[in-house]
Amino acid sequence: MQASPAGVWSSPRHLIINTSAVELYWDQPSQPNGYIVQYRLIRDGFTVFTGDHEDQSYTDIGLLPKQRYFYELEASTEGGSGVSDKYVVETPVSCPTGIPLPYDITLSAIKVTGPESVEITWRAPEFPNGIITGYELRRDGEVIYVGSETHYHDFTLVPSMEYSYVVIANNSRGAVSSEVATAKTHPSAPSGVGLPIVTPLKANQPNGRVLHYEVHRRPHASADANNTDDAATVVFRNVSMSYKDRGLQPYTLYQYQVWAVNSAGYAASPWVSGRTGPAPPEGVDPPIFLHVSATSAVVEIHPPAQPNGIVGLYRVFSLDHNTTTLTLLSEGTSLQQTLHDLRPFTQYWVGIEACTCYQCCSRGPLRELNTLAAAPANQPPPRLVTLTSRSVQMEWDEPLAPNGVIESLDSNLTVIWLDWTRTFSLNGYLKEYTVTESQLRVYTGFYSYLHIPRTSQKTLSFQVTCTTDSGSASTPTIRYSPATGLDPLEPIDSDKQGVSMSATPVYSELWFILLFALLGLTDTKIVSSSSHFGPMSVLRAPSPTDLNQAYSQHSLHGSVSQLIDRKTLMMEEGCWNNPMGHDSGLYLEDDDLVDTIKTLSSVKKEHAMFTDTHL
Repeated sequence: MQASPAGVWSSPRHLIINTSAVELYWDQPSQPNGYIVQYRLIRDGFTVFTGDHEDQSYTDIGLLPKQRYFYELEASTEGGSGVSDKYVVETPVSCPTGIPLPYDITLSAIKVTGPESVEITWRAPEFPNGIITGYELRRDGEVIYVGSETHYHDFTLVPSMEYSYVVIANNSRGAVSSEVATAKTHPSAPSGVGLPIVTPLKANQPNGRVLHYEVHRRPHASADANNTDDAATVVFRNVSMSYKDRGLQPYTLYQYQVWAVNSAGYAASPWVSGRTGPAPPEGVDPPIFLHVSATSAVVEIHPPAQPNGIVGLYRVFSLDHNTTTLTLLSEGTSLQQTLHDLRPFTQYWVGIEACTCYQCCSRGPLRELNTLAAAPANQPPPRLVTLTSRSVQMEWDEPLAPNGVIESLDSNLTVIWLDWTRTFSLNGYLKEYTVTESQLRVYTGFYSYLHIPRTSQKTLSFQVTCTTDSGSASTPTIRYSPATGLDPLEPIDSDKQGVSMSATPVYSELWFILLFALLGLTDTKIVSSSSHFGPMSVLRAPSPTDLNQAYSQHSLHGSVSQLIDRKTLMMEEGCWNNPMGHDSGLYLEDDDLVDTIKTLSSVKKEHAMFTDTHL
């Protein structure tokens, strides 16, 4: 007899195809208990697939990104059905979809800056509906700019001409266009005027045969009703009745007169005036820089020595010697212009172009311009090279825009690391390390390193003290400034150098035993426990061995003036053992004994000299 399968989908597997499709695999149940006639795949309680015993995989599509789904597999025999445990599949994250087009983009301003230039400014879409990937600016249907800026200066236009502009904003889903805006450039002086053509007319009354015609020319400045004809110059003498005068000065007013000559004399016509057309200026000087900063410069322009017309436009340009590319920096009619958007710490070769009419321009010599340095920009993030439990090694590249010579590098370090592992020679059992900052204790313990948070820009003063069962030693004061780093070590006061250590119990010293025996023979006034105590002093005398190992900055107690009055500590019954927390001491009453101890305490006092270690 057949029964329900057991061990259905005991080893589930799946393959994520993309963010919306998953392929699932299964094997025959570990205990089929009959012939498998059907598989049914259930997702979140709904059947998504039904197949026979040969189907052992299924591709589930139409899923949502970043979604968790629960699958169950049901296997059926003629004796019943068995269902597997739930199998969880999570789809990966996907990029956003269904982003609408941007809209509501506006050309905010169109400014006519000259007869050949227009400045266009626009605003970003009010509803970008995503990330704007770029803008297109079209002039009369022709693309003139593609980029991410929201302004553009259109040059090389025709004077007194109307242009239409449209800006297009793009995102990943499409583009939107602004309304059409128009601008008309300023008029300019006429250009392309040829030389004047003088055509003399026939004399109304020749009074005989005309032998020839003469054309007289004079500058307009010499025209005077009372002036004689001496200032005029004969430029033509012929029987022809037309003449083209050449070799004239640009943009100059001339006067002409025609004589008709026969055998009896001549007849002169009235004077007529005519002005030649403009030409490119001559004698354009290099620019003068009045004020230079990192990103701007004020330029003073001198008028051309020979303008050859009315200079209606000045252009300030830069030349790249490597690529011979001209870049327009500014233009206008003013003799003082400001250059904007310059690159900091950059060398420019700047020149002036003066124009009297359309295509009647000439350029002057170049002058070097060096902009000032500025703060670096576009600093790439650091790269972590090695990470340990207590250190990080990192590296970084220079700023993409250094804007000058990089003089120093600063980081946002907020923790100061102190390490005095190799600073002290213990020479005994360690009791503790003490770290003070500005004479305030910030750490006490057994570790030989410390992290100290840096919460301000003030200068920190550190000192580390090592304490053992033999004494203590301190480092010089270490000063650290966030601005300048470590300062030189402070000099150590020689008066404060020395040791501070517990002495060997005085009663175990050989000299003490001999001295005490001598006193017992010579002085019968031995103080008993019930005697009245007089003035008492205690001497701490370190052994010569300890003196050789001195490494503390504390002074030796080496004179009677440094003895500590311990009378109050000896009010109880005297003992030779060193009380807890106190130095070894004895009660002294004989002045000779005090002098003897003074002599002993001064022996080899020079051994207390101390060479300090450093952090």
